[in-house]
Amino acid sequence: MKSIFAALICFFALSLNAQQLQSPDEFLGYGLGTKYTIHYKMVNYFKMAAAAMPNKMQLKTYGTTNEGRELLMAVISAPENMSRIEDIRKNNLRNAGVLTDKSGDPSMPTIVWLSYNVHGNETSSTETAMKVLFELLSGKNNEANNWLKNTVVIIDPCLNPDGRDRYVNWYNQIAGKNPDVDLISREHQEPWPDGRSNQYNNMTIDGANFNNSFGLSSLLGGQTNSQPVSLEAIEQIQVNVSPYDVKLGGFAGAGINTITKSGTNQFKGSVYQYMKDQDNQGYNVGGTTLAKTPFTYSIKGASLGGPIIKNKVFFFVSGEQVVQNAPATTLLASDASHAAGGVYSQANADTLAALASFLKTKFNYDPGAFQGYNFKTYS
Repeated sequence: MKSIFAALICFFALSLNAQQLQSPDEFLGYGLGTKYTIHYKMVNYFKMAAAAMPNKMQLKTYGTTNEGRELLMAVISAPENMSRIEDIRKNNLRNAGVLTDKSGDPSMPTIVWLSYNVHGNETSSTETAMKVLFELLSGKNNEANNWLKNTVVIIDPCLNPDGRDRYVNWYNQIAGKNPDVDLISREHQEPWPDGRSNQYNNMTIDGANFNNSFGLSSLLGGQTNSQPVSLEAIEQIQVNVSPYDVKLGGFAGAGINTITKSGTNQFKGSVYQYMKDQDNQGYNVGGTTLAKTPFTYSIKGASLGGPIIKNKVFFFVSGEQVVQNAPATTLLASDASHAAGGVYSQANADTLAALASFLKTKFNYDPGAFQGYNFKTYS
């Protein structure tokens, strides 16, 4: 009688686990493959599966990415193997010659490691990882059930979460209701060479390296907020994505070479100026009207090229100045007349004014204005 009662308890426990395990479609609320799944939702699916099937799965976080996303490792096998998973791990080390305390047992389960999505824009593999996990755990796939009797499967669902989320967020923003197979449609024109961000590119000017090695800005001009080479001085721009020339390398995204102008047998020059101020741009974004703050932006430049010795020696010079006086922020402090929301921040004007007064009185330090001030750039 006790044996029957214990068996019934075990049966109901297993049934409860089976009911708790959801398919990717059920958990995500859409058909797997009909849209891209952002990383945290995939992580939540794996955590749900681990909680639903603890006798067949262990989930470990082995690290975090540069942007703070979890790196996961799921270990899946039959219950009888999961109960001795450490012995299986050590036996694998013996078979590999890493552990030498005794000979490996060839009859013990094999370990198979599945890694997905190393390249950010090769995104469908992480979707596949969720489907593979479900097929291994659900018990509905007889072939998978037989595999797990003599196999331990380790799944790393996404090796590059930062790169994948970068692509997925971009694609989900621009894709239409229905996929467009036309290669000239916007959803096929990602804004990174070869699926890589600018830090994977190699920038050169006339063949000489000109990279942003310090990395404080996405632009080569860095904190100056201006380009190091004027467009007026550029003759051509070469972009190599998959070159076969062994002389080209040092990049996983693109090799971008800027070719500057040279003088000719004719004297040629240019003088130009571009200007912009607060009256040349819009301030309505959706239902929000941004505060209109005075600013100026001006680019002035000149270039001159020609012969030093005709047909032999030439010269070309170019100079450009960027001057801008732009608002540091479009937000305003809230006050009695303006509640927080829209362009008015949670920071209260009276509180900020009191803080500024305290710093001046206590430390003789003037923090300056907290709104209505501009950044000035001269380069």
